[in-house]
Amino acid sequence: MSEVYLIKPNIRFEEEYLDMIHEWEKSDEKFTPWVLNFDTSDFAAMVEKLEELSRGIGVSPNSVESSTYWLVDEDNRVLGI
Repeated sequence: MSEVYLIKPNIRFEEEYLDMIHEWEKSDEKFTPWVLNFDTSDFAAMVEKLEELSRGIGVSPNSVESSTYWLVDEDNRVLGI
């Protein structure tokens, strides 16, 4: 059985993250959680946005900060958010 762990979003995992997104798109399932709907065309900016949201930067007035973690296996595949 492969070990898995949680990591904070990191640009080092861009290819693995995008692979997971493409695989999810093929399933025709709704993206959950909502952060999966973020634009990935500027991957570094997306990762920065996730970091800012975790510190309460850019959070709408009726919301609170939110932390996002990626589930990664020992082969560095992103398995989930």
